[in-house]
Amino acid sequence: MGSNLLRFLGNGKRGSDVVGIPTTSEWVEGVAEISCVMDRAKGSILFRQGEEGGIFVLCKGKAKLSMYSANGRQLICRKVGPGYLLGLPSSVRNAPYNFTAELLEDSQVAFVRQRDVPRFLYSHRDVCLAALQSLSAELIELRRAAARAANTAVD
Repeated sequence: MGSNLLRFLGNGKRGSDVVGIPTTSEWVEGVAEISCVMDRAKGSILFRQGEEGGIFVLCKGKAKLSMYSANGRQLICRKVGPGYLLGLPSSVRNAPYNFTAELLEDSQVAFVRQRDVPRFLYSHRDVCLAALQSLSAELIELRRAAARAANTAVD
């Protein structure tokens, strides 16, 4: 279980970052033990806004994160590539996903169940701190984007 992820994360990436998360050999082996690697086709939905699940590590391919407004309009928030952790904020706070994640090309993803995330973060405190930093950076980015949108909004 997770041997493909182990190869992906361990192939020349030890000591580097995957979306701000340090990929030490201990981290790579820990994630490989608790994940399930899957090949998914272009257009596949990994998760939908409002669902619960876990974290997806995008090993190969590209995905888009979008959310839907109250009137059903799709808003594309971000396009991401290999190494991105999808669903991290929701899994950390044990809440439904805020976005829908759709694959833009044939991809390989590793899935870590939501129930395994807290235990993993507790036993890998360096990863926990890096996850906190990554989430903080995302929050700051979103606040800046909201401020820019408020400044350009037409009443």
